[in-house]
Amino acid sequence: MRLVKSVAADGVRKFLPAIGKTVCPICQRAITADPHWSEVIVGIVAAIPVLLLFHVDLFQNHKKEAIIGIVIWFAIVTGIITWSHFRYLRSWQRYRAP
Repeated sequence: MRLVKSVAADGVRKFLPAIGKTVCPICQRAITADPHWSEVIVGIVAAIPVLLLFHVDLFQNHKKEAIIGIVIWFAIVTGIITWSHFRYLRSWQRYRAP
């Protein structure tokens, strides 16, 4: 297995380019990331407990319950991510031609 390679974009200096593009390590053609639709949705859902963790002070009278709820939510989302990885994402094509 070869790692994905980056090269300088057209018209940009070759050494430490400000803009780069991802290319196939074998044929050197441009490629782009191909996320599965569930990765996007799970990413958004997983961000909810992280955002709530910073706003626990909003639940002043029920701080303990809020933290327990956030931990449970995080455990559920982690389980969904693990299940979807082994069910769908492991065989998903990671890159595609633009």
